Amino acid sequence: MYHCYSIQHIIIPCNTFLYHTIQVVDELAAKTPGKRSLAMQSFAKALRAIPSIISDNAGLDAAELLSQLRAAHAADDATRMGVDVLKGKMGDMKELGIFEAFKV
Repeated sequence: MYHCYSIQHIIIPCNTFLYHTIQVVDELAAKTPGKRSLAMQSFAKALRAIPSIISDNAGLDAAELLSQLRAAHAADDATRMGVDVLKGKMGDMKELGIFEAFKV
């Protein structure tokens, strides 16, 4: 995992991997000719939708939160910031105790 923090068999969902993946897919799509480029652009769009859907489902202002989240990740690649749906703002995923399984 790129820039994600691993503690034995769990990963802190830092969204950095997500944002890095979107950036790489967008760059590759710009260099890829034909229909494959469209498929790659659609994949990047789907990845961008994940934090938006989480925010919308929690009844939060997704546009505001996502702009803050993008800015935080652009400023620091190693940030652990994500959407804290309970407080309605960004929060440190490690401090909140939010983890994902490394392997299922």
